[in-house]
Formats: sequence, C-alpha cells, structure tokens
Amino acid sequence: MSKPQMNGFANGFSAPGSVHGTAAAGPRLRCGICQQKFSDPRVLPCLHSFCSACLRTIEPYAVGGAADDRDSGSMSVLNGSSFSLSVKGRDTTTILCPSCDIEVDIPKNGVEELPSDFIINNELVIASLNQEAEQILCGLCTDGVEGGQSRAIARCFECSVNLCGFCVQAHRRQKKTSVHNVLTLDEARQKGVGRVSQPVVCAVHPTEELRLFCQTCDKLVCRDCCLAEHREHECAFVSTISDKHTSVMRDLLNQTEPNLDILRKALDGIAAMSLAVRDRAEKVASEVHQYTDSYVKALLMHRDALLDRIDQLREAKERNLRMHRVQLEAILADFSTACDFTSKALQEGSDVELLMVKPVVMKRLQELNHMKYNVKPKEDDFMKFYPKQPAGMCNGFEVFGGISAKSVDPGKSTAKGEAEVVSV
Repeated sequence: MSKPQMNGFANGFSAPGSVHGTAAAGPRLRCGICQQKFSDPRVLPCLHSFCSACLRTIEPYAVGGAADDRDSGSMSVLNGSSFSLSVKGRDTTTILCPSCDIEVDIPKNGVEELPSDFIINNELVIASLNQEAEQILCGLCTDGVEGGQSRAIARCFECSVNLCGFCVQAHRRQKKTSVHNVLTLDEARQKGVGRVSQPVVCAVHPTEELRLFCQTCDKLVCRDCCLAEHREHECAFVSTISDKHTSVMRDLLNQTEPNLDILRKALDGIAAMSLAVRDRAEKVASEVHQYTDSYVKALLMHRDALLDRIDQLREAKERNLRMHRVQLEAILADFSTACDFTSKALQEGSDVELLMVKPVVMKRLQELNHMKYNVKPKEDDFMKFYPKQPAGMCNGFEVFGGISAKSVDPGKSTAKGEAEVVSV
C-alpha cells in the first residue's frame, strides 16, 4: 500500500503558512467563528463546519469539569460572540452550534474525532489553484522556501499534490508516475480547475490511507487499524461497499428533500396571511370610520378606542405569525443545510470521503425526518366589527360598536365563551 505524502489538508495548500498571497476567500470559505479562511474545517453533527482550532478554543471551558458540575452550564466567549456549553459527563461535552443554536456533542477525544469537511477543503484547493495571487508550496519535498525551491509550479491531478520544479522532474522520472497528468499552475488556471479529490489518511496511523470501512463500528479505517483494534470486526474495502452505503444516504436524502418545498410553501402561506391580516384590519378600520363619523365628539372618541383595539388584535396576530415564520425559517435552514451538504457530498465526494461523513450525515437526516412542525398558520385573518353591539357610555353619549377576533356572531349565538367581542 502506498504511503501518501499528505496531511489532513490539501497537499501543501491548507496547512497554516503553506499558502501565501492576498486573495480574499469568499464567505463560504470563511469560518463563522474567526471570520478567516477555513483551516482544517470540521463538521459538527448538525452539518455546520468550523475551523478545528476555533472549536478547540471552546473545549477547555467544558472538558475537565468537576463531577458535581456535570449538570451545570458554562459560557465561552469567542470574538465577541457567546456560545453556551454544558458538560454532560467527563467523556461528553455539549455545545450550542454558533450557526443554528442546536445542541451538539463533541467526541470524548476532542474535535479531532469530528469528520473533516472535505467539500470545503476541496473548494479551498480549487480557489487557490484558480487565483494567481496565491503562492502554493510543494506538497512533497521538505526544503525551505528560500530561493523558491519549495514553491509549487505544477500540480499532479492523479496524486492530487502540488509539485515544485525538482519534484516535477522526479515525478516524471519514476515509472509509476511518469504518465500522470501533470500541469503547471498557470496551465491549470487557464484550463479552470473545477473539481479535486485527495486521499484521506488515518489519524492514528498518519502514513496509511483510509481505504477500508469497518461495518461493525460504521467508520473508515486503515490497514493497520484492521490488524489492531478492529481485528475481529467486519471490515471491507471502500470500493466494494461504497455503493451500498451511498445508496442509503441518497434514499434518506430523497426522503428529506420534500420538506424543503413544504417549508417554503408554508412560509409563503404565512406571508400571504400576514398581508390578509393587514388588509382585513384596514377594512375593519374603514367600517369603523364610516360608522363613527355621524357622531360628533363622543363618537370620535369611541372610534379612536375601537381603532386602538384593532391595532392590538392585528399586532397580536402578526406577532404570532411572525414567531411562526421565524420558527419555520430556522427549521428550513436546518433542512437546507443538511440537504445541501449531503447533495454536494454525494456529487463531489469520493467513496472514502462519503463514508467518512456518512455517520453524521445519516444521524442528522434521520433527526430532521423525525422533526415535527406545523405548516398551517397559527392565526387566521378574522376580525369583524359589530356596529349594533352596545358599547356603553362615551362622554355622556350611549355608543355602539365592538370588535371581535372570533368567528361566531355574539348576536346569533347562545353558547357562552365562543366569541370575544370587545365593547369600548
């Protein structure tokens, strides 16, 4: 088995100090915590990604808590933003995701156990290769950067590695790599790099690629792992079982995606209902104006009181609809994040990369599919003015008129408690 010359990043690209230049990263390639270009992005169980270093700054506030503090919460402040943490036990730490505020568990061995976001890593590589301002270092040799010896001038798209001039010559001299597709960085930029892939190495055995999948533990493993802690487990090569597992992910995605349209339609319904509530309020207000104009000062005072009540009812209905809209928007954002991530992973990920994120993707999609939400607006647009309803005395005059937010006419109903009519 070959021994890749890579770390968890992009072959002399993503590691700190390996890329030089002033090209700005787009919003998608910036960490939501530090607001800088991603460095070793890790995927949380909610499918949001952050730099491993940023997530690690939260860790000391949660790990190492006393046993009697396990049920208490603590607070970590990062770059002016607060993230709540709670310690469930000595082995489990729960944080609130900075993006969606969902409680997520950090593995007992820290953020290193979270899957790497290969989608963002690959996009960082593509962005670097397609921008002339980036200065990329060779991913194979270990020489210093003095004199430009280790600065990459080409890329091998078979090995997914950037090469300096010396390593390009060595690559072409070796029998196994002499026929590889090696392009200079300028040629790659002119051609336009749209997709890259890279081997994933074992965190326990850094010289070994993750080429096998332990079906007992539902995780990627390397050859050495299979000979050690996974000796008695059911392991198979990724190439032989990837179709089975990706098919399950794709089926679950197909079950999840319809929720996107349902939620979007529900939000459209809430927006339409908000307009209907406002229109209805204006119509009722107009009726109130026409009725009270025939009264002089007393009726004008009564009219103002009725309008105040209409505004109160409208504000209450709009507030409830607004709260419902915010709730559904948050749920839609969760579904969109999960579906977008899974779709992009299935489109762009290699077999190894897909199986690397499969556990968290499956768990998140299953959680979303079991989520309950109400798509019917929590309010209707019913408001009605009852002009003949006695309203008592106003400035010495008997006045009439009341506002109802219920659908039962109090003058025609004998049941008690079915209508709310306010006489002012």
